Amino acid sequence: MANKKILLPCALLLLCSGCWDYREMDSLSIVAGAALDVTPEGLPCFTAELADLQQPDVVAPQILTGTGESFLAAGMHASGQTGRELYFGHAQSVVISQQLAQEGVGAALDYISRQNDNRLSLHLMVSREETAAAILQAQPATEQLGSFELSLQAKQEGEKGTDMPFYKFYSELKAPGIDPFLPAVSVKEGEKQAQEAQQGKDQAEENTPTTQLDGVALFRGDSLCGFLDEQQAQILMMLRDNYSGGLMTVQRPMEEGGDVTFAIDECRRKIQVEVAEDSQIRCTLRLAMEVRVSELQGDQGILSEEMQQQVTQLCEEQVKEQAEFLLVQLQHDYGSDAIGLGLTLSRYEPDAWQDMQENWYEWFSKAQFQVDVDANITGTGRTYLPATRGIDQH
Repeated sequence: MANKKILLPCALLLLCSGCWDYREMDSLSIVAGAALDVTPEGLPCFTAELADLQQPDVVAPQILTGTGESFLAAGMHASGQTGRELYFGHAQSVVISQQLAQEGVGAALDYISRQNDNRLSLHLMVSREETAAAILQAQPATEQLGSFELSLQAKQEGEKGTDMPFYKFYSELKAPGIDPFLPAVSVKEGEKQAQEAQQGKDQAEENTPTTQLDGVALFRGDSLCGFLDEQQAQILMMLRDNYSGGLMTVQRPMEEGGDVTFAIDECRRKIQVEVAEDSQIRCTLRLAMEVRVSELQGDQGILSEEMQQQVTQLCEEQVKEQAEFLLVQLQHDYGSDAIGLGLTLSRYEPDAWQDMQENWYEWFSKAQFQVDVDANITGTGRTYLPATRGIDQH
């Protein structure tokens, strides 16, 4: 009798098996990526890149666009063109237009976060083009789907610290005392197309436009306030303590040895903040770098200690100069605390932060910064001598 009492509930459980949100694949349109724009009339515009899997081993992209009173309505308008529900479970990237980012990305983030299928690891980007849809419409260089290619580029750039997935951007947006950033993306014109355009031809048969990551987009709160190029983005990542490797070229005249290209293996940042009696904020940023000499253009070797010190000093001076210039830009041109000075102040000087938080950007613009850079050459490749030494230049 006891066994029957146990078996009966077990049998009932078998009838309850299954997925509550199960849907047939032929009723779904798989979204690889999306673009969020604003129409000239001010309506949200949703563009999706769909992965057409009708043919085996072939993924054909399909672009759909819809508009509506909200991004949800715009997405439903786009899906209505296929008769299928949009499925975001495989979406890799979302591109946001400049206009939308300048007006504030709050509505876009709310839309993304409320879709049950969306991954929180989505790669967010800001388009440098007139629209975000222009990014999805460009042809991928290597992948079958442009959205997947953007995602791969973002992951690769992420090794330099510039990748900003949705969950991280959202977290920084909510954190006090730090302004987030997003990778910027633009359309790169093919070489042959550029040449033929100069010759008066409308279109080129080869080398169609492709997309490329192009620096970072700075935010003040949830609003776009400007762009940084790739070199400036590199310095920003160092000041954020978020840089894990890359290249840097120090330029100098050929008579002084020519340009030197360093491979940066590591860059560690230490930040110290203090508030003086007159409420003046003083911040010291110390960057400790480990670099390798990867390329020499001149005919001077770096075997001697004197030459290594000279090259090291050039590296330190360039990073220091670029860092100080970027800090001035952040304070006065962009008004963006992208390095997280306020966040550091809230941790180490909580009373001062409590007093300054309400008017933080005014205090941030008046902060005094000191940048110290310490570079250490850990390697020079296989040879200490330049390739040109001993070769007759005449």
